[in-house]
Amino acid sequence: MVFLGVILSIFGLSLLGEGVSQIENRSLAPYPDFEVSKLADPAYYKAVNTYLKDHLAERAAFVEANTAVMILAFRQSPNPDVYLGSNGWLFAAHPEQCAGVPPNVTAERLIAIGKDLRASGRRLVVLVAPSKETVYPEHLGYFAPAWSRCVIQQTDELRNDLQRAKDIDVLDALGLLRALKRSPQEPLYFRTGSHWTEAFSPLVSRDLVDTLKPGLWQQTALRTVRTSMTVGDLSLMLGAPSFEAAKELEVRRNKIRTRLVEKGFCPLYGPGCLYRYHSVGPPGTLISDRTTVIHDSFVPPMLPPYFSDITFVAWSKDKAWDDMLAESIRRSRVVVIVSYEPYLADRMANLAAEGRLRPIFRPK
Repeated sequence: MVFLGVILSIFGLSLLGEGVSQIENRSLAPYPDFEVSKLADPAYYKAVNTYLKDHLAERAAFVEANTAVMILAFRQSPNPDVYLGSNGWLFAAHPEQCAGVPPNVTAERLIAIGKDLRASGRRLVVLVAPSKETVYPEHLGYFAPAWSRCVIQQTDELRNDLQRAKDIDVLDALGLLRALKRSPQEPLYFRTGSHWTEAFSPLVSRDLVDTLKPGLWQQTALRTVRTSMTVGDLSLMLGAPSFEAAKELEVRRNKIRTRLVEKGFCPLYGPGCLYRYHSVGPPGTLISDRTTVIHDSFVPPMLPPYFSDITFVAWSKDKAWDDMLAESIRRSRVVVIVSYEPYLADRMANLAAEGRLRPIFRPK
């Protein structure tokens, strides 16, 4: 009855006609021609989904219903960027990754940046955030897509190339994730999201802190503030939000005071492109070298209370970002690159393009 109700509702929508979005200056998607034979065609429901997004003011429920039809009736994702795994697991689809820059080229670009930084008296630390299928391939289902096998292979190749590098420090997130997965505990990634859960995210902060100043990380300073519900970003991309429990964590270190001293802006992303923090505490309790973290949404949390001066700069392709990053690196002794692996090749190509940031790496 529910399935039939969805079909009848969709059929009724064909009477609404077409239109034009004056604000977006484009024609709205037309309603697809209806024929009974098309009810077995997943492409028909994708076309309906596009129509609903354009025409209905109160369309969220209709989009969710159409998504349910696509998933339950056809086991197909209404969004090509999201792959439907088994037992409700969702994965970001990256078929283009295998046709892009080879892992060894990306590694060479990172190593070249590391050499430039080392020549200028600076240090490079790299954290590559692997995509979820490299850790939980069993949740892809029995008929795993061909691109997933290629992505896993390329991830391992990149990891091996970087671990052999001498001019950079590499945080082995992939190795740690796979090791932890073997012991019974909470999932390390959100089931309907692309990000790490709180079962893993503090560990990369620990590894970064202890790489720069061994033994400084204090596990007892980590506390749970509250448990709340968070929506999986991949479920949002499907138009069917799914919520999962998540713990909000914070660091409270005795005799350490941390404050935000600078906030920068990027035209592309808006507020929050740059944050700079200062911390003060007793001798030996902080990493004294100024540090710049170039990051995306996988930025290690809870770092500021361990650094006397740390700046976070979000990835951007805007020209203003070049100047902001260059100034931050000039005043830093440590540079940390954090990137979700599917985007790493493009980001390294961008940084390596014409050596645009190379002058700031050269010895003074």
